[in-house]
Amino acid sequence: MPIEASQALVKAQELALRQQMHMANTTLAKNEFEYWLDELAARQQPSAPPTELLKAYTGRYGPLRIYIAKNKLFCQNAGSNNLITELKYIAHSRFVLDDSAHIEFVSDSPDNCTRVKLYVNDGAVFEEKRQGDN
Repeated sequence: MPIEASQALVKAQELALRQQMHMANTTLAKNEFEYWLDELAARQQPSAPPTELLKAYTGRYGPLRIYIAKNKLFCQNAGSNNLITELKYIAHSRFVLDDSAHIEFVSDSPDNCTRVKLYVNDGAVFEEKRQGDN
């Protein structure tokens, strides 16, 4: 399928990462390639989801407090001296959390986010259950 010349490098990177992920022998390695695919997607500047959808993600998840300010989603991490980062939208319910981690909001129903998955750039995956509202 033809693509625009301006997207050729990104597409080549995506195909190479997908091939490496397909050949990976461990779950950890596959998670690492999936992380880098998400990172590549985040650089493409997808449009952010509507604020109403973001509201379903707000709350406390372990040491993380997710909240909305100025129509953007933020994370305050009590485990990192209350560091605050703006979550950058990747796709679906996944966001860039910081330079080494992505976060995915997992829902049992459209309006009920029950936990988050944290994907680290080394392939590690952690989960935190929702503990309530902000």
